[in-house]
Amino acid sequence: MKKIINGKSYNTETATWLDGLNINSRDSWNNVSEDLYITKNGNFFLCGYGESNTRWAVKFGQYKDKRGTLTSDIQAITKEEALAWCEKNSDPETIEEHFSEIVEEA
Repeated sequence: MKKIINGKSYNTETATWLDGLNINSRDSWNNVSEDLYITKNGNFFLCGYGESNTRWAVKFGQYKDKRGTLTSDIQAITKEEALAWCEKNSDPETIEEHFSEIVEEA
């Protein structure tokens, strides 16, 4: 998948995949898949796919707050947002490899 955001190209085929998550809930409305990437120039982005109740769904019509359509998209994020995503969804080794300059000893 490829998307241009603010004059920058984000491409899952040319970027480096760092980690991903898949959540499959009992009700399929909350199923979501996200992958974290870093571009050759050091920019982070998420590539996500989600059902109606996820942030990846496209909202429409009078049901704007309740329903949406299944979709996938790319979202550019900052290094700090990528770190926060990793802290929630990734392992310490991935964090230390890609964020060692901003992670400090407690």
